[in-house]
Amino acid sequence: MVLVSRSLSDEQEMFENKLRHAASTGNTIEMANMIKSGVKTNTRDNKTRTATYIAAEKGHSDCLLMLLSHGAAYTSVCVEIAVLNGHINCLEVFHGMGIDVNTAIAALDETEIPANCAAFIDALAIRRELYPQVLQIVTDLADSITGTLLATNDAARFITDTKALETAVADELIKVGIARGGTVRLDANE
Repeated sequence: MVLVSRSLSDEQEMFENKLRHAASTGNTIEMANMIKSGVKTNTRDNKTRTATYIAAEKGHSDCLLMLLSHGAAYTSVCVEIAVLNGHINCLEVFHGMGIDVNTAIAALDETEIPANCAAFIDALAIRRELYPQVLQIVTDLADSITGTLLATNDAARFITDTKALETAVADELIKVGIARGGTVRLDANE
């Protein structure tokens, strides 16, 4: 009987292959187990693909998010492959992680970009262009609401102060014999 012993690097490579396979098949449970056990997320297969690239290529956005959230590296090629394969869900993940999708795909010919991804990328550009205007509108609205609240608070304070004044005046009137809430009687004899 021949015993075959695996070296640590062979075992590590096996786990890294499992991670890339999980990225390829969209198996988030296996991926989570691999990441939890400490498998390196940035290693490459014999075609120089990382698990991040594979997840983006296959459109497995859950896997992509898990990898990026756990510090996996990405390159513009990962974003490009998601675009070329029409995986908007992966573009949303890249964008959500703060990755500038437009810069990452700058090298692509516009004719290569599928219509659904082109629309998404255009929407990002429009959002970026409109963001300062929307921010100003929101700021103005917040200032307006704050001003209204301050005015409301001032009015409430005024009403409270007025009520206090009315109460003080009524108390003084009672002291001189005029009943609160009743009719004011002027007694000519007094």
